[in-house]
Amino acid sequence: MRLSKLLKWDFVFQVKYGIVIAGIIITAVWLGMISLLPVYTMGYVIPIAFVTDFAVTGFLFIAAMLFFDKGQGTLDVIVTSPVRVSEYILSKLISLSTLICFIAMGLVFGVSSIKGLEANYGFVLLASLLSGSFFILLGFITSTFYKSFTDMIMPMGVWLAVLFIPFLTYINIDTFDFLDAIVFLWPTYSMMKIIDAILGDSNIIFISLSIAYIMAMNFILFRIAVKLFNRKVIGREGDIDG
Repeated sequence: MRLSKLLKWDFVFQVKYGIVIAGIIITAVWLGMISLLPVYTMGYVIPIAFVTDFAVTGFLFIAAMLFFDKGQGTLDVIVTSPVRVSEYILSKLISLSTLICFIAMGLVFGVSSIKGLEANYGFVLLASLLSGSFFILLGFITSTFYKSFTDMIMPMGVWLAVLFIPFLTYINIDTFDFLDAIVFLWPTYSMMKIIDAILGDSNIIFISLSIAYIMAMNFILFRIAVKLFNRKVIGREGDIDG
C-alpha cells in the first residue's frame, strides 16, 4: 500500500513537472539523428544511443526528483512516517524505469520502421529495465553526496566518461586493442551485449552472463543507495531497512 502511493506520486510528478515531455523530446531527437544514418551503422549506433540515453536520462531525472524532494521537505515524510527508505528508492526506480522502457520501445519502433529492421522487443524491454535501473541507482547514489543539482553535474560527467570507455571498442584503431582484454569489467559493456540482441546479434552465453552481471550490480547499488540515503540525506545512524 505504501509503495503504491509513492508510485502514484512519482508518476504524477513525472507528468506535472515535464519529465515525460522531456523523455518524448529525447526520443524524437535520437530518432531524428539515427534516421539520417545508413542501415549498416545500426549495429553500433543503436548500442551507443541506448546506453547514452539510459545514462543521461537515469542520472538527470533521478537527480531532479531527489533534489526536488529535498527542497520541498518531502523527505521529512521518510523520518516521520512508516515509509521505508527502500520503498522510497524502489518507487523512484520503478517509475523512472517504466519511462525509460517507453522511451526505448518508441525509439526502436521508430528506427525499425524507418530502416526496415527486425527488432526483438523482449530484449528492448530487458535492456532498458536492467540498464535504466543501473544508471538510476548510480545517479541516486551520486546525488546523496551533493547539496544541489548543479553541484552534481561535473561528477556525473566524470562517471559517464569512465562508463562510456567500452564505446572505444567500436573504433578500429590499434591504440584501443588492449581494451578487448579488460572491457568486460565495465557494466556498460554488458549492457551493449544485451542491446546487440535487439537486432539479432546475440550469443546465449554472453547474453546470460551480461544479464547476471547487471542484475548483481543493480542489487549491490540498491543496497548502497539505501545505506547512503539513511546516513547522508536523512542523517540516521542506523539502517532501518536492514
